[in-house]
Amino acid sequence: TVSNDFNNPDFRTDGESGNRSLTHLGYATPLGKLGVLGVSYQVGGFVRDTRTGTNLRDGELTVRDYRETLQAKTDFFTFALARARSDFSSAWGVGLVIANQNIRNTERYRLFRADNTEIAVTPLDNRGSSTGIGLVAGLQFNPGGNSNSTFGLSARTPIKLNEGGEIEGYYPTIPGKLSASYAQRFQSPRSAEEFYILALQVDAYFGGDENATFSRDGLQVVGGGGFEYYLRYKNAYVPLRLGYRTMSRGGDGFLQVSGLAFGLGYNPIGSNFNVDLDFMMNSAGSMDMSLALTYRIKK
Repeated sequence: TVSNDFNNPDFRTDGESGNRSLTHLGYATPLGKLGVLGVSYQVGGFVRDTRTGTNLRDGELTVRDYRETLQAKTDFFTFALARARSDFSSAWGVGLVIANQNIRNTERYRLFRADNTEIAVTPLDNRGSSTGIGLVAGLQFNPGGNSNSTFGLSARTPIKLNEGGEIEGYYPTIPGKLSASYAQRFQSPRSAEEFYILALQVDAYFGGDENATFSRDGLQVVGGGGFEYYLRYKNAYVPLRLGYRTMSRGGDGFLQVSGLAFGLGYNPIGSNFNVDLDFMMNSAGSMDMSLALTYRIKK
C-alpha cells in the first residue's frame, strides 16, 4: 500500500502465499560408464508485487485509484551429467541451464487537477518473455572417507537474458548462485534402527542488475540449518524436520526475510516411493508449503 507522494511514496508491505502450483519436476537415469543423466524443470523465482493507493500527491495534481502490478517468473530447464566413485565417497556433475523469464507490468490510475477536473491517462500493460543460457557444476564428497558426513559445493553462472521490446530493462540478468552445505548423520540413542541428521547450508547470489526495474543487489546471502530425525514406524521411516532459514536483503522489494521451517515425510522400507510435506512460517507474514513425491521407476 502506497501513500502521500506519488513519485516518492511511503510503503506498507504485507506478504502472502501464492497459488499452489508445480515448482519442480526431475528425472535421473544411469547411462552406463558415462554416469547419470539428470533432466529437471524448476521454478527458480516468482514475485508478484501489487501496489495500491489513492489521493496521492503529484505536484499540483492528485492521483486516485492507483493500482500497479509487477510480476516476474523464472523457469529453469536443466540438463546435467554426473559421475560418482565406485565406493560413492564422492560425486561430481556439470550441466546446462536454460532460463525462461516471463514479465508483466500493469498500471492504472486516475489523475485530477486542483479544480477536480480529470486528465486522461493511458493505462500501462507491458508483457513479454526472454531466455538465456547458463552453466551449473557441483561436487559432493565424504570428508576423510567418513560415510556419515557429506560436504557439497555447487555454482551456477549469472544468466544474461535476451529481453527487448516492452520488457527491456525489467530483469536483464538472473543472478548467479554459489552454495555450500554440510550434513552429519548420528545414531539415535533411542533405537539402533533410528538416526538423525544435522545440516547447514549457505547460498550467495551475485551478478544481478542493480539498475533494473526488479533491482537486485550485487550480493545476497541466504543461510539455514536444520535437524531431521528418522523415526521408525512399523515398516517405514517417518522423517521429522525442524529448521531455520534467513535471507538478507536482495534489492528493492527483496527485503530481509527469516522463518521457521518444519515438516515430515513417509518412507516405506523397500518401497520405490517416498512423500514429504514441509512448511515455513516467515517474517513477511505468510506461510509457505511444499509437497514432494519421489518415485524410483526401477530398483
